[in-house]
Amino acid sequence: MLLERLFEFRNRGDVEKPFLSHIEDLRFTIIKVASALVGAMVVCFAFRDKLAALIQHPLIAVDPQRAANLQSLGVADSFTISLELSFYGGLVLAFPFLVYFIAEFILPALTPKEKRMLIPAAMIGAGLFLIGAAFSYLIVLPQTLEFFFN
Repeated sequence: MLLERLFEFRNRGDVEKPFLSHIEDLRFTIIKVASALVGAMVVCFAFRDKLAALIQHPLIAVDPQRAANLQSLGVADSFTISLELSFYGGLVLAFPFLVYFIAEFILPALTPKEKRMLIPAAMIGAGLFLIGAAFSYLIVLPQTLEFFFN
């Protein structure tokens, strides 16, 4: 099976592990997830200007005058906005790795039938997420901005 070959280093047969061993595996999984997220955030922080332009694109398409008048009123607002953009961009960028690390932790507990259904369910879920995000960004957001501005 494809999943067993992909995660074969985690499969140790039906050997039961003590509770503390599971907690240690969970700790390593959390560390890997956090490391992947922080690494992706650093990459996104380096490209924060391009991310900001991508986020502002629907506003520019609807009303370029309002986009030119965007301003931050607090002392640390521009840095906070950069960190938020980096976090959300990093979450999207690191998502495949996060799913891999979580699946690596959970897979040994699944039955063979559940293992067979895991990849199709993950693909369908990822596809629906991407379709929903594209629909919101390309169709819903411009119409919502147009409605509120006019």
